[in-house]
Amino acid sequence: MRDRHETQRVSDQMNQHGEEILRAALLGDALGRPFNGLKEGHVAQSVGGAPEGFLDDPVLFPDKPERNMLPGVHSALGQRLLAATAMMGPDDAGREPVARACGLLAELKGGDEDEGFRWGALRGAGRPLRRALSRWAEEYPWEEADHRAKTEESEGIGAAPLGLVTVALGLEDAAGWALRLARCTHYREMAVMGAVAVADLTRLVLDSGGGKRIDSAKIMEKLRESLRLREDAYRKEHSRAWRDIGWSQPEARLSDALSPVASLLHEDNDDLAIKTIVNTATECRPATPVKHVQHGFAAASLPWAIYRALGPLSAVHALEDIQRRGGESSAVGAIVAGLMVARHGAECLPEEWRARLLAKSSAPWIDASAWQADEAAWTQREEAMRDPLREALRKAEARDIARGKADKKPTQKAGLPNQDEVPFAPPPHLWLKPGEEEDPDKKRILKEARGKRKIDWKEERKKKGNGREN
Repeated sequence: MRDRHETQRVSDQMNQHGEEILRAALLGDALGRPFNGLKEGHVAQSVGGAPEGFLDDPVLFPDKPERNMLPGVHSALGQRLLAATAMMGPDDAGREPVARACGLLAELKGGDEDEGFRWGALRGAGRPLRRALSRWAEEYPWEEADHRAKTEESEGIGAAPLGLVTVALGLEDAAGWALRLARCTHYREMAVMGAVAVADLTRLVLDSGGGKRIDSAKIMEKLRESLRLREDAYRKEHSRAWRDIGWSQPEARLSDALSPVASLLHEDNDDLAIKTIVNTATECRPATPVKHVQHGFAAASLPWAIYRALGPLSAVHALEDIQRRGGESSAVGAIVAGLMVARHGAECLPEEWRARLLAKSSAPWIDASAWQADEAAWTQREEAMRDPLREALRKAEARDIARGKADKKPTQKAGLPNQDEVPFAPPPHLWLKPGEEEDPDKKRILKEARGKRKIDWKEERKKKGNGREN
């Protein structure tokens, strides 16, 4: 447990620049959260154009209450960042710092059931964190090693923003601390090295003095060198354990996925950057195909976040672009916002945005219980916003049921559609009884008839459409 003098030292270091970086990460998380998991076209459809900062009307999906987020509230990612910030404070239980951060998250969960979108006061925890919380609840560990993920296969970007926290706290070997925090929920090299890369990059940006004319090529060269050393050490430490659980040593490295970023920053061509990053990530053999730069795979979303943070776009335009693209908008937004503030200072973010962020302090370890009470209150406010939507859905469902009973018609044979409602005959597998064998000639004649009726139906619809256009 840290004594009062060391705790004060961490507090002083954090006050220099750390609180601004942490608040920026929470802001980026909150901005991206409503669009997390959506496709780009769905984002545009839901907001009626391109997102601009926080939503004026938070109800994007009236028929899906849990998809609507309270503006200014961070997600479980932000809660994890704050819990990590709290790990350096005094702890009556005497837990190791990383174990304390995990314990604070478990306390937010409490004894509630996992509802997917919410677990106690936790808001929208991803699969790796939910699995980790279940494991912690079963084992009740107190030491840091007991919290480490042992078989987690996710290679996502969810742990990467933790690198901002360790630099913000002014910790020596911030990258090492970031790796330890990431290991609580992730085990795959690609995922944990994302946190290491963000910590190293944040420190490099701060040491460079920031500004518009940073030497991005030099920074990226140093980042890849330091990251390669960490990757080598991680492989050496865990290769035997990987073999024991049936994993082969990964062929792809995150440091390789970052290799094109420097030249892409020099070219300053978004279309080229998107194609290059997606193609490079695809070569890293992801579990699912990478279709866009904000895909959950760390080898895609982290290079893109770095490209945005070190590129020429303003923080406002960069973050709104991240909102527009959906996908991992919350994690990418947190990284970009944190790096932007490390580079340009807090003034690069609009005061209006900062004022709407509900989390005013990024040092909750001063009073962890007060922070947890705030988190519970924000979760309750969000649930209160969703309650009228749920009630409206219940009433609509009740009306539909009542109307269905009044207009109920005799049911047809199972699987056989009403021929008055479809313009062509159904295929035989819908009406042929089990065991019946259709005559080949009859089958051919019926097939030709169905095809002709279908063609005639399409032609008729086309004519009607042309008539409407005229």
